[in-house]
Amino acid sequence: MAVEAKSNGDQFRRQMEIFRDRVGISLDRGFSRLGSRWDQAMQKRMRSGTTPPGVRKAPGLPTGRRTGRLARSLRAELIGAGGQLEGKGLAFGSRTPGEENYARIQEFGGKIEAKKTKYLAIPLPDAFRGRSVADPPRSYRDTFVFATTRGASFGGLYIVQEDKKGGLNFLFALRKEVTLSPRLGMISTMRAILKRHQRSTIVEALEDAAAHAFGATGGQSSLPS
Repeated sequence: MAVEAKSNGDQFRRQMEIFRDRVGISLDRGFSRLGSRWDQAMQKRMRSGTTPPGVRKAPGLPTGRRTGRLARSLRAELIGAGGQLEGKGLAFGSRTPGEENYARIQEFGGKIEAKKTKYLAIPLPDAFRGRSVADPPRSYRDTFVFATTRGASFGGLYIVQEDKKGGLNFLFALRKEVTLSPRLGMISTMRAILKRHQRSTIVEALEDAAAHAFGATGGQSSLPS
């Protein structure tokens, strides 16, 4: 005895259309969750000052926030939303005008040169006065420029202030240029999230689309009852 199982052509085509449209919607939800993971990971890392994955921390360069402007400008956004599959993905990074260049050099590193002034004033720990942001150099009273040649890394010009005990507080290092190492870790953070969650996100989207498409019509077949 031979039993034939045949699909209903019109029904199957309709199910596949539902499946195709649903995959796009399901991926939108999945990619949005990936974006939220990235947002949360970046905010948490910048609050704690921990080094991002795959980035070597440069000595003396904190990875945490100071003013918080850069942290507030970071976000991931869904692109290509809707039923279509082509061009779908995530755009992530600094999405605020004015912070993009700062985010770029923090992410990839590079050289910063003094342009409007003769020197860059780089705040040192004494300049922060126990706070997260240093005031401009001119706001500190009774300061003077101190020159030293002690050691290749320490030599140069500094804005210093004499304390009550006769010691010196080194407030700012004066440099004509500085070279920053990559330290923000936007890309490496997203890469770590995708490595851990991308596969499950796609599988969940396919399963959701299949359940929605083939469950909507009852999945009827032509098998005899």
